[in-house]
Amino acid sequence: MKKEKSKIYNFDQDEELKIYKYALYDYLRKKKKARRLKDKYTSLKGWKNDYVMKKYEHITLNSLIDFQKYLKRKLENQIDKDTAASGFIYPIMIMIIGLYVTYTTDVISNKLIGFIVSGAFILYAAKSIIKDRINDDIAIKNLYRDYIVAIEELIQLKEKQMESDAADGSELMPG
Repeated sequence: MKKEKSKIYNFDQDEELKIYKYALYDYLRKKKKARRLKDKYTSLKGWKNDYVMKKYEHITLNSLIDFQKYLKRKLENQIDKDTAASGFIYPIMIMIIGLYVTYTTDVISNKLIGFIVSGAFILYAAKSIIKDRINDDIAIKNLYRDYIVAIEELIQLKEKQMESDAADGSELMPG
């Protein structure tokens, strides 16, 4: 079901995230991987107006409303996943640090420096891994939030257009 919905709306989270990150993060524009992107935008405004709005302007109002609901569910699922992951990762890290501290205090003092250095390296590596994961999760959530805002604007434009068309139609009818 998840794959079907994303195909209906032509929404691939991984590809959309690459385009979104390229628009927002200058350091990505310098990477060789980013050069392979088909759609490149250098600002959030350009991404929203020239990419998202144009990509979905041909979709009917009801489909846009359904797509917005789909995006909101994806955002909620992302937030739930992050909550569950943080409830698992941080206790594990605390347990590892606790075991490390317990072990190093039992070691002879001349070997303690080696254990402290290796422990610092392990903590730094773990922090880097967690930081990258957190940054990716934040970018995904921001992608969904900004997509929802863009789709909401498109919905409002379509509603105004329908109202305008209805008003034009009523003026033409003899009364």
